Amino acid sequence: MELDLVVAWGAAASALGLGLGVEEVLSHGYAALGFSRSSYLVFRDSVLDAVVTGVAAASMAVVVLFVAILVWGRLTAGRDRDGRGLAAWRFAGGVTAGLVVLAILSFVPDALDRRTALAVALATLAVAATLAAPRVHAGSPRLKATLGAVASSALFGLIMILALGLPSRFCFSLGEVVARNTAVGVAVVICFLLTRSAWLRSNDAGSTRLSPALTRTVLGAFIVGLPLGLWVLTPVLARPTLSAANAKNVVLIGIDTLRADRTTLLDPTVEGRSLTPNLRALASRGTVFSSAVSQSSWTLPSFASILTGKYPQQHGAMFLTGTLRESEVTLPEVLREAGYATGAVVSHFYVDERHGFSQGFDRFRTDYDPMVRTLVNSERVTDLGLEFLDRHRDDDFFLFLHYFDPHYEWMNHAGWDFADSYSGWLREDPMDIYNLRAKRHLLETPEVDWLRALYDEEIAYTDAAIGRVLDYLREHRLLDSTAIIVVSDHGEEFLERGWLGHTITLNEEVVSVPLVAVLPGAGGDGTVVESTVETRSLFATVLDYLEIDDAQRPGASLLPLIRGETAPAGSDIAYASVWLPPDRSDVGKNVVMSAVRSGDWKLIVDHLRGRKHLYDLATDPGEAVDLSGERPAKLAELLTLLDDWVATMQEAGVDLPHLEPDDELREKLRSLGYL
Repeated sequence: MELDLVVAWGAAASALGLGLGVEEVLSHGYAALGFSRSSYLVFRDSVLDAVVTGVAAASMAVVVLFVAILVWGRLTAGRDRDGRGLAAWRFAGGVTAGLVVLAILSFVPDALDRRTALAVALATLAVAATLAAPRVHAGSPRLKATLGAVASSALFGLIMILALGLPSRFCFSLGEVVARNTAVGVAVVICFLLTRSAWLRSNDAGSTRLSPALTRTVLGAFIVGLPLGLWVLTPVLARPTLSAANAKNVVLIGIDTLRADRTTLLDPTVEGRSLTPNLRALASRGTVFSSAVSQSSWTLPSFASILTGKYPQQHGAMFLTGTLRESEVTLPEVLREAGYATGAVVSHFYVDERHGFSQGFDRFRTDYDPMVRTLVNSERVTDLGLEFLDRHRDDDFFLFLHYFDPHYEWMNHAGWDFADSYSGWLREDPMDIYNLRAKRHLLETPEVDWLRALYDEEIAYTDAAIGRVLDYLREHRLLDSTAIIVVSDHGEEFLERGWLGHTITLNEEVVSVPLVAVLPGAGGDGTVVESTVETRSLFATVLDYLEIDDAQRPGASLLPLIRGETAPAGSDIAYASVWLPPDRSDVGKNVVMSAVRSGDWKLIVDHLRGRKHLYDLATDPGEAVDLSGERPAKLAELLTLLDDWVATMQEAGVDLPHLEPDDELREKLRSLGYL
C-alpha cells in the first residue's frame, strides 16, 4: 500500500537522524567536554529534522505513486500476472520519493552537501526496493532476491557513510576521499552479493518476512515514538552541566566593516555628523575601549576569534574558503550548556551555518541573499532579533546580532543627507566594488568624500536599527539584567594606501575597531580604557562576568579593566594577522602579514615580501611615517614579540578546514570584493 512508502521513508529518515545526531555530537566533542545538555539537544534536533523531512517528502511522493498505480491498473487490466509491472511502478515511486527529498533539500541553504546527497540516494534505493519486492510473485525468485539485495546493500551503504563520515562540508585530501569512497563501494558490493545469494538459497524468499501489518505498526511506532520521546524527555535529559553564578542576559552586537574613527562614541560628531548617537548613549552607561584591535582585517577570522577567544591560526578559519571547525568551543555553546536560550541573526555568508557559526545556537537565522545587496539591511536583522527577545525575554538568553550595512556596496538612505550634495560623474557609475577598484586612479577628493559620506549614512542607518533593540530592552526593563557588547570585525580603507575595501592590510583603518561593553554591576559608567586590548578577549570577559565555572578561558578577560583595575605591566599587547598564502591562489589574494601593537607602538611585517613597518601611533595615528630605520631598538623589541608569536601559532599545527570552491562560492566572494 502507499502507506508503506510513508512508513518506510519515515523509518529511514529516523535512522538517518539517529546516525547524524551521534556523528554531530562526536564531531563537536561534547562528550569529551562533558556537555551533556548540548549533546542531547543536538541529537534531538537531528532526529526531529530528519523525521519531519522524510515524512513530508514521502507524503508528497505518495500522490505521484498513487496516480501511477491507478494508471498502471487501467493499462494492464489484469495482465500483470507475475507482479513485475506493479513492482516496477512501486520502485519508480520509491525513486520519486528520493527525488522529492533532494528537491526539498535543494531549497534549504547549505543542506545538500555530497554526503547528504549520497545518503538520500542510498536510502531511496533501499525504500524503492523494499516497496517493490513484496509485489513480485513467487514465480520470479531471482527478481525478488535482487530487489531484496538492493535494499539490504543500500541500507548497509548508508550505515557505512555514517560510520566513515564521507566528505561533506569539509575538503579531505584526495587520498582520504578515494579511500573512504572505495571502502563504501566495496562494502556495498559484498553485501549485495551475499544477500542475493542467501535469498536464492531460500526455498521461499518471502517465508521469513514479517506480516505487513506488524511491520507497519512497529515502524510507525518507531517514527512517532522516537521524536516524541526525545521531546518529552528534554526537561530531564537536557539539564545544564554548567551554571552562571551571576546569571545575566547577553546581547552581542557585531557590526561589519565599522572603523573606530567613524563612530561618535567619544565625541558627539565626526566632521559635523552625528553617526552613532544610540551607541554613544549606550557607551555612557558602560566602558569604551579606545584601542581595541581586531585579530584580522576581514570577517571570517575576526568573528571566529571573537566567538572562540582564539587567534585565527588556532581556530583555523583563515582562508577565503575556510570554515570554523565543529570541534571549536564557541561562546554560545558554553552558554547553552549553562542553560541559556541562544539565538543569532546574521547577514553575511561568512558567519552563516555553512561556515560553522551556527554551533551552539538554538535559533540561527540567516534571512538574507548575499547576491542581492538590497535585501541585506539592518531593519530586518533587528526585526528578527526582536522576535527572539519576545520569545525568550523571561529566560536567560544570549543573542548575537550581526549587522552588515556598512559593508560595500554603499547605499544612500533617506533619513540622512550626508551624501546628497555630490553631483559628479561617479553618481551615474556602477557602484560595485570591482568597478570602483578598477577606476580608483580616477577617484579624486570629491569622489572619495562622497564614498565616505555614503559609508557614514550606512553607519547612521545601522545605529538607528540598533537603537530599536536598545529601546526594546529599556521598555521591557531588561537593561539592568542584560550585558550589551558592541564590536566590529574590521574597518575599511578609502584609498589611504591606494586600496578600497579591506582584507589585504593590517593598518589602523582596518584593525582598529569600536568596542563597547555595558556590564550591569561591573562598573564602567562612561569610562574610557586606553590600554590596547584584543577583541578575542570578549569570550573570556563574558564567562568571567557571568561567573561560569568553565576551565577553558583562551584570551585575557577585560573584566578587571572594566572594574577600573590597573592593567598589569606588559599586558597591553595585541596581535593581528591576515593569512592568505599563495597555495590558495584560485580563491586568494596571496597576502601573509602579521602585526603587533604594544602601547602606542605598532609593527607590521609582510612575510611574503620581507617588509617591516614601524609606527608610533601617539604622534602618527595615520601610520604615514615608517620609523623602522630610525628606531632599530624598538624595531628589534617588537620584532622579537612578533616572531615569538608567529612561531607559537605555527607550532599549533591545527588543521585548516575549508569549503571546496565552486562557481557559486566564487561569485559570492567576487560580489563582496574578496576576489
